[in-house]
Amino acid sequence: TSLLPDGMHVYDLRHPPDYGRIPDPEDIFGSLEVDPDGGFTGGDGGYQESGTYRLCTRDGICVLSGFLRERLVEALRAEEAKGR
Repeated sequence: TSLLPDGMHVYDLRHPPDYGRIPDPEDIFGSLEVDPDGGFTGGDGGYQESGTYRLCTRDGICVLSGFLRERLVEALRAEEAKGR
C-alpha cells in the first residue's frame, strides 16, 4: 500500500514503488480512506476501484502479497463451495 493524505492505495507487487512514491496507475487495485487513528473510514474505507488496473503489464503478471493471496484463495474456495 502507499499512503495518500487521508487514505492509501492498494496495489500489486509486480513493480513496487520506491519508498514514499505512488505506484503506477496500472498497478493500483483501488484506494481506501483512513481516519486520523489509522482505521478505515466507515468501517470498510469506502473502497474505490482505480479503473486503471491491468492484470498483465510490460512488468509481468499480477503479484499479490501473502495476505492478499490468502484472501483470494479463501474467496475462491468459498465460491467453489457454493457451486457444490
